Amino acid sequence: MNQIEQQQVEQVSVESDTFSVDVVADATVDAGDLHETITDIADTFDVTGFKCVKCGLAHMHDTTKHQLSKEFDISDDDSAEMEYNPVCHCGLQEAGRHGSDMGIDEGSAARAADSAPIPPEASREMNEQFGSL
Repeated sequence: MNQIEQQQVEQVSVESDTFSVDVVADATVDAGDLHETITDIADTFDVTGFKCVKCGLAHMHDTTKHQLSKEFDISDDDSAEMEYNPVCHCGLQEAGRHGSDMGIDEGSAARAADSAPIPPEASREMNEQFGSL
């Protein structure tokens, strides 16, 4: 079992012969269960829409519709390494630009990117960064 323990000790000095304060704060978190706990909490949310913080595209559906890790069978860790949002059209666009580097069939990634429009400014930025489709 992995545990993270954090301890802080703070001493406050006051110029007086009769007053002294020592403060000790102690917290222990089981790191092995932390990810599972966060996932359980996230699963209770009912997301009916979101706005991508990377490209600004507003979606009127939950975050699983364009989930790159499910659509192309890549790991969550690999999708987390992406520059763009792996649950948004911009993630599909990024995969279309360098899918073979991620172990994704280029044709499939390009078709997915073609059906996932992004705002023009995000497209220009992505073209400068990765090259165009």
